[in-house]
Amino acid sequence: MQTTLPPGVTVNRTGPRKFPRDNIVYQANNFVSAPAAHWIEAFDGLVAGPSFHSGSIVTSPNATFVPRFAIAHSEVTTFTDGRWGRHEYSRWPQAYDHDLAHVACIPRVHSELAPKDDILWRTWQEEDWTTVNSGVVRMGLLQAGLFDELERAALRASQAASDCQDPPPSLEYTRLFLSLCLSHCLDRLRAIPADRSVIIALAAHVQRLSLELVGLRVYLDVVSPRMMSTEDYRDQLLDVVGAHTPDPSLAQLLHRAGV
Repeated sequence: MQTTLPPGVTVNRTGPRKFPRDNIVYQANNFVSAPAAHWIEAFDGLVAGPSFHSGSIVTSPNATFVPRFAIAHSEVTTFTDGRWGRHEYSRWPQAYDHDLAHVACIPRVHSELAPKDDILWRTWQEEDWTTVNSGVVRMGLLQAGLFDELERAALRASQAASDCQDPPPSLEYTRLFLSLCLSHCLDRLRAIPADRSVIIALAAHVQRLSLELVGLRVYLDVVSPRMMSTEDYRDQLLDVVGAHTPDPSLAQLLHRAGV
């Protein structure tokens, strides 16, 4: 931990602040002005919060908050908006997986790296589904205008990922697999009437796969070259979903890459 602050940075100390977990006490440091990124090391905790286990905490050197974590790894719940709650990896930090490094690179909604298609960030509502005369009651489709907009956005995300130059074979396989899944979801949304919950879940999955393809592009174009470089990019922080890890070496790598 640093023992001195950079010039011009002052701190208001408000005293210890207790969180409702055992007897962990956090010292609240409210920066009047944020320290420069190059002063901050990977293990410096600008923010801290309770971890998975009793008596442990999570810190971050470059985030403004500590998210709640998805704990039940063996089960995922699909909610009424089609998303997966805290397991929604397209919008919520997950445990870092080397084989899925691109997931941590999915841009946040207002990021400069994010697609400009608002439909990819839409929260689906029940009225976005409409019944069709298919001979079976309670069967319907996504509203035509919404589907057309969603399809265009998804195809743009897929095309952008395919434009990446010379990806490693493993990531090219990932891209092809994601694109295939995306195509299947679009085909179902286009042609097969279903219950409202099914259509909303499919529409959310199109968003999810599209954003994952965007994350793959960001990883290939930006993050992977940074990781392979010896340069320090921590002062060029990327506005992406990010990840959490108990591995100190990995935390250092992500911090240096600006993730």
